[in-house]
Amino acid sequence: MREIRFRAWNIPEQRMALDVHLEYDTITVTRWVDADENDLSDIPCEESFGDYLTSEDWVVLQYTGMGDKNGTAIYEGDIVKHDGSGALSGTSVVKFMPATSTQAGHGESFFQVGLSFFDGYGREPKNVEVVGNIYENPDLI
Repeated sequence: MREIRFRAWNIPEQRMALDVHLEYDTITVTRWVDADENDLSDIPCEESFGDYLTSEDWVVLQYTGMGDKNGTAIYEGDIVKHDGSGALSGTSVVKFMPATSTQAGHGESFFQVGLSFFDGYGREPKNVEVVGNIYENPDLI
């Protein structure tokens, strides 16, 4: 079974919060981090994971269940660099493809990395490296 984790981009603060799926009834476990994932501070965020999902201040990003060639966790919205060993070179954005998408096929959800689709249950894009994300590093797209 694929590990379910989420992080969230705070639009007003322009900062990433990790582990937002662990928020429950005002017990704050979310970590604010900078682009290098250095802890900035533990500050109250939302009171529950559902609040992140319904708030207009947050963009919730799902973990793909996969790692890049260095073992770095790949999330929806990440920018990955292709090493050129496969069909692609350059960079691409990791996108979530819901089960209703005709591109995903077979009625299952997938993550799109470049031209390939991955379900997070085995085969991983080992020829990519996470180099940033669309919120903190839009210049990399």
